[in-house]
Amino acid sequence: MYFTHLQKAKIILVLNFIVLCCIIILTPFFIKNGTVLLSEEAVEGVFLTIELFALIVVFRHYDSQNKRYEDETTTLNTKLEKKEKELLNALEYLGKVNVQVSMIKSIFEKMKVPSTKSQLIEVYSELLRIVCGMTDESYATLRIVNLQNGRMLSEHVERVSSTKGKELKNIIGNKELVERFIKRDKNNKGEFATFFSDVENFYVKAFITIPNSKRKKFQQEERAFLEAVANQCEIVFLLFNSRYYKNK
Repeated sequence: MYFTHLQKAKIILVLNFIVLCCIIILTPFFIKNGTVLLSEEAVEGVFLTIELFALIVVFRHYDSQNKRYEDETTTLNTKLEKKEKELLNALEYLGKVNVQVSMIKSIFEKMKVPSTKSQLIEVYSELLRIVCGMTDESYATLRIVNLQNGRMLSEHVERVSSTKGKELKNIIGNKELVERFIKRDKNNKGEFATFFSDVENFYVKAFITIPNSKRKKFQQEERAFLEAVANQCEIVFLLFNSRYYKNK
């Protein structure tokens, strides 16, 4: 039969109490009659000492058990607070992602293939504003590059803040972006973070770059979402140009 720590502590306390009660009840009898070796005074002293010692043991055991459970309670409360914080952060993150997903889903549902360059820029702006909102950065840059010759086919910068940073052109070149795609290098350890999808849409590739001012380590879900936005920009570019050249 298995006993918990609390049940064991109760059993020990009950046994100590019974023994102590028995000693207290029998004390007058032994003191009155005495023993062969000890006088009544000596027997009284011995029993009082035993009773006092038993009382001290009972209280010390109680204090130790009480302290132990207090420590366990404190530890559990600390773990609970930590888990609550993690849960709140997770819910906050999921809420933020759900909002962004709803926004981009709404845009995709309403989105039509742009027929003019101004409409194309408007679509890019809406998508990049979502990127800025999700990453909490001041601006985002979209660059569409020809993978065959490294030539830039289109570039769009969307700012949600007047804060100015370093010029992206002087930091990341088209050839470096193409090499990143070829090597599937998605490590963003510098002051800029770049996102692109692994999907091969003909000869072009869209790269979304943000100033990683907080040196943030993006989670897999965040990265997948941003890569999906980059891929959507890529598809819009291809559709726009195919219609443009088709009508030309």
